[in-house]
Amino acid sequence: MIGAHFDALGQSPDKAFDPQNFFAMRAGADDNASGTFIADPPVPKRSIMLMLNFDMIGRLSGNHLLVEGVAEHSALRLAVDRAAAATGLRADFIADRELSDHSSLAAQDIEVIALSSGGHVDYHKTTDVAARINVPGLGRVIDFAEAIVRQRDAR
Repeated sequence: MIGAHFDALGQSPDKAFDPQNFFAMRAGADDNASGTFIADPPVPKRSIMLMLNFDMIGRLSGNHLLVEGVAEHSALRLAVDRAAAATGLRADFIADRELSDHSSLAAQDIEVIALSSGGHVDYHKTTDVAARINVPGLGRVIDFAEAIVRQRDAR
């Protein structure tokens, strides 16, 4: 299962980090696509082998990609390490903060991995626009994720 987080605020200053801009558009260009929910899955839960979550992957900097939800001594960790080597990215493993869409699946004992290029100064602001996305970096993150999925699929 592949999911991506959507966190655009629209024009509301609620939860914005630039409320002084009042009802201006906050497009959330780096907050990506859609939330995922497990209460009524489109397929049986037992058929979901892995949930790969993309949350803020558009600002890759210095080849560092944050990786959450992966146990230290696991087959998934090995797949991540191999994908990093294949794509030239550095996987920075961080503790799962349980803040994104993968958390509900992890709570159901489904293996998860969450990828992020990290925070940035435009988060939840009017300045988080498509022009600031690192398009080549975004492509590298997608290549990294594809390498993980292909390795998992080969098992």
